[in-house]
Amino acid sequence: MARIYIIAGIPGIGKSTSGRFFVPQELNILDSDLMAAKYKADGFLSYKEIGQIKFDRLFDDALMSEKDFGIELNLGFESHYHYVKRIKRFNAENEIIIVLFHTDDIELCKERAKIRIERGLHKVTPEVIDEMYKNLFSLFNKYIDRFTGLIAVNAEESGGTTICLEHNFKTKQTVPTLPLPDWIEREFSQLIKPQLLQIKRITPHVHPPIDKNKKRRGRGI
Repeated sequence: MARIYIIAGIPGIGKSTSGRFFVPQELNILDSDLMAAKYKADGFLSYKEIGQIKFDRLFDDALMSEKDFGIELNLGFESHYHYVKRIKRFNAENEIIIVLFHTDDIELCKERAKIRIERGLHKVTPEVIDEMYKNLFSLFNKYIDRFTGLIAVNAEESGGTTICLEHNFKTKQTVPTLPLPDWIEREFSQLIKPQLLQIKRITPHVHPPIDKNKKRRGRGI
């Protein structure tokens, strides 16, 4: 049995920038966009296809190792859940922890995606971001029975990221952090309702914009 962390959220939400803060520090994280970018830098015309092939091979190797690892996925389209299904098909005892990045401000993601395109990185159109944003939670709820744990992370305009909810699907334990963003109250109302009557105000733990020269220890559920 292995524990697989899926760092998820729509493009531009901050998965690659901040995702490692919320998983065990030593965890190996697979990112198909990063792999494709390296092949693009090396001059390969089919860099997306080659990067995806490498990602799939490393994903299979990681499953076979039966060791903990992480992957980055958008989870905004049905096809993205192919990997969720494979994890459970390979070993039904495997645990999946979703580190879900989201925001109430979709324009934040569009602006970041625009900057990324200007820098010659992976191109994602505003229309694709809109569609993934719309699909995200309906798909999440469709496959929710595959998940062991949830770490919900709010992305802020400042570049900071805040854990606003943690939930263990096995024990049904939920730990919300106040003040809650609107998307948590809207999408996870059934999880947080019992706690809202008794929870005390907790100071949010906010990660500031990253200083790449400093190492910081991540966390996991």
